[in-house]
Amino acid sequence: VYTHPDGRAERVRKVSPMQTRRGAGQYERQVRQTLQDGTYGREEEEPSPRFAEFVESFLEYAGTKNKPSEIESKKGIIEKHLLPAFGRKRLDKIGTKEIDAYKAEKLRANLSKKSINNHLAVLHKALAVAESWGVIAEVPSFEWMKVGVPEVDFLTFDEASRLLGRARPEDRTMILVALK
Repeated sequence: VYTHPDGRAERVRKVSPMQTRRGAGQYERQVRQTLQDGTYGREEEEPSPRFAEFVESFLEYAGTKNKPSEIESKKGIIEKHLLPAFGRKRLDKIGTKEIDAYKAEKLRANLSKKSINNHLAVLHKALAVAESWGVIAEVPSFEWMKVGVPEVDFLTFDEASRLLGRARPEDRTMILVALK
């Protein structure tokens, strides 16, 4: 029976993992020490894996959900951009501050905002999978890069006529359908 500093008494009954008298005595001393330290009943939390370790299982998961070209695209983004930036960090230590620093670094490297958003989409998905698997408590929030609406340049009627006029006969139908 252990009496806590606040006065309440608690009966502690445990089975020793070692089934010898000496092992049981050693285990009892360990339990008594944890009671005195105030750490009894608290399990040590396992540190979350590093991003580089988690990425392997994430890519296996992505292989079940994405087409091969998408998997290759994610692998390229992870290997070339995300692993150098986040590979050594533990998943629970990747936060808004680290993501903002990554965005600033990629802007200094003259990457387009759309490319940076593509990288962030892969990172966000990996962290969301980690959250759904119980590896991290929550996905950090961050702001996406603001990307302007891409300008689309349509052919004029004159340009379309010239294109059709110079097209090979076997390509003419396909071009005509695309123009319509």
